[in-house]
Amino acid sequence: MIFPSNHGKRWSFGEKVEVRRLFAEGVSIETIGLMLGRTPKSVEAKASEIGAVRPENFAR
Repeated sequence: MIFPSNHGKRWSFGEKVEVRRLFAEGVSIETIGLMLGRTPKSVEAKASEIGAVRPENFAR
């Protein structure tokens, strides 16, 4: 099995800021994961943990 480059590593402050920014811009979880070397599931969990929010008019 191939894992993303940051699999199992701690999230840096900068990565958390980036998740919050990208999430608010409506970038897909899959794309954020690819950008940060994380799985979509880990991005979704981190976004929830840090209270990242989608734009009001965001449609899944």
